[in-house]
Amino acid sequence: MASASKEPRARLPREDAEALAEEDAAQAAQRAGDRDAREAAQEADDLLDEIDALLEEQSALTSFRQKGGE
Repeated sequence: MASASKEPRARLPREDAEALAEEDAAQAAQRAGDRDAREAAQEADDLLDEIDALLEEQSALTSFRQKGGE
């Protein structure tokens, strides 16, 4: 049987524990948001590269058609 003289474990007040949990959750969300922002920026950069390549190809085809019809 446990004795009543046993020292209690150190505990945080409920408010402090909740504040720490909210802080940890906010930091985790920030890290996830940063990662999502980097991924979105990379995807946007890739799409812009594809658009640029398509525009160059379209320009080359337009120039070829104009020269061929002259």
